[in-house]
Amino acid sequence: MARALVTRSCAAVAMLVPEEAARPLTDDYFVWAFVGASASLTRRGLQVVLTTGDVPGELWPSFITGGHADGVIVASHHGHDLGRAMLAQPRPAVFVGVRR
Repeated sequence: MARALVTRSCAAVAMLVPEEAARPLTDDYFVWAFVGASASLTRRGLQVVLTTGDVPGELWPSFITGGHADGVIVASHHGHDLGRAMLAQPRPAVFVGVRR
């Protein structure tokens, strides 16, 4: 906690999945995306926090902008205006599995 205050880093990346909570746990795509991100980031001393829900506007604002994550991975972004919202916040964001 003290290190986070000094470095302004919490050593965590949020994986935001704007789907109903059960889907990321039952769909192989989400499982492998999470496992891959977690394996890669863990080697760099970061943890991945999985955030799910089908109303993205209510999911991420306080968690991400509140300093609980140093970056965001958005998986399965479809039809929500998350791109514009992510540009408005100061943390880096990556979109994977984008559907049109």
